[in-house]
Amino acid sequence: MSEILSRYEIAQQLPAQESFIMLDRVLVESPTKIIGLKAVSLGEWFFQGHFPGLPIMPGVLQVEAFAQLAELLAWKKLDPTRQGDVYMKTLKKVKFRRPNNPGDRVKFTVEQTNETSDSIEYTCTAENN
Repeated sequence: MSEILSRYEIAQQLPAQESFIMLDRVLVESPTKIIGLKAVSLGEWFFQGHFPGLPIMPGVLQVEAFAQLAELLAWKKLDPTRQGDVYMKTLKKVKFRRPNNPGDRVKFTVEQTNETSDSIEYTCTAENN
């Protein structure tokens, strides 16, 4: 079931403005695993204030990248006709061990670990370079 999505295709599937899409390309590896790639450049809008002279990708935007990947999988299972919304309910054990700076290539991986009738749990990891 492997499927590759371009940035344009990602933007068409997510309810966010194109400028807020945190992924450049996505590989839907299976119904339970998805991988996103982001090439972090100095021209990113968020580097204007985070932080001047020491640009670091904000952790909340890394979490947003995970949420976007999880949403791409969750829609297909929980609401394939997209009649409602998909929400992130809980974050557990979030740790930022390495900053993502301009020039880094970040690989975001989201893998399903549990599913109930109205929710799905995922394990998420990010690796750079």
